[in-house]
Amino acid sequence: MRHITTLVWHYSATYDDQDIGAAEINEMHLARGWSCIGYNGVVRLDGTEEPGRPYWRIPAQVAGYNERSLGFVTIGGLRRADGPGVGQDTRTREQIATQIAITERILARFPSIRLVTGHRNLAATQCPGYDVPSWWSEAKDNRVPASQITPDAPAASWPMLRHGNQGDGVRMLQEALDGLGIEVGPVDGVFGPKTERAVRDFQRAAGIDVDGIAGPMTWAELGRVGRS
Repeated sequence: MRHITTLVWHYSATYDDQDIGAAEINEMHLARGWSCIGYNGVVRLDGTEEPGRPYWRIPAQVAGYNERSLGFVTIGGLRRADGPGVGQDTRTREQIATQIAITERILARFPSIRLVTGHRNLAATQCPGYDVPSWWSEAKDNRVPASQITPDAPAASWPMLRHGNQGDGVRMLQEALDGLGIEVGPVDGVFGPKTERAVRDFQRAAGIDVDGIAGPMTWAELGRVGRS
């Protein structure tokens, strides 16, 4: 297996109303004379993850960095009102949730990775329309802006929260558990021992895996109980 040190995120440079995926990008890259899709994975507008080039194969993404990197792409990056020359962050809530999950999974699988970055941080390009290192610095600690967390959000879009996390996401979790009468300690946005115990108690009562981590299943159950 290659020695992977860098994870690079891209956008597809397509409009935010173009629902394409790995098959279409593969066709584009074949037309360029490549052997197959250059990215190792694709995140569609609805957050669906689709496989790309196998991890053991060198991706085609950033000259000078390919041999020791993996590359993933979120669909979008352009808005029709602004035209093809203005790269932007058009990621949907679902795409961001999947992007976080992919990044966490890749970092766990390849502990040799030291850099999570964007195409534009390595080359002269607008891709992916935002600064990936800054985004990941916040996302990895689940410091999710309150504007991105609403009671009606689909469970898959809520952050993965565990002991040690801090921020608005943790506060929302604590408020949801406290509203069910489960002792979480102070509602302070800090995922400490009492909050972890509360998550475990809720998971046990809900009949789901008890791991003390608030993931998609836990959020879904919290939403279901809250509506009942």
